[in-house]
Amino acid sequence: MNKQYEIVLEGMSCGHCVAAARDALESVDGVSVDKIWVGKALITTDNFSEREGKIQAALTEEGYPLVSAQAR
Repeated sequence: MNKQYEIVLEGMSCGHCVAAARDALESVDGVSVDKIWVGKALITTDNFSEREGKIQAALTEEGYPLVSAQAR
């Protein structure tokens, strides 16, 4: 069952950052980006805990580490 999560990201400051973080999130299978802005994103996935490591790795590689995630 898909669920929406609000995630907080570190290191973002501009539109380029938003685009790069969106691309990183969308590169993770099973994750879709509903909305993203500087410092936060709303994503939908069926199992966040199963994908959290891949999400964190993709974001960290782009320079925007995941700070926190909360189910909505």
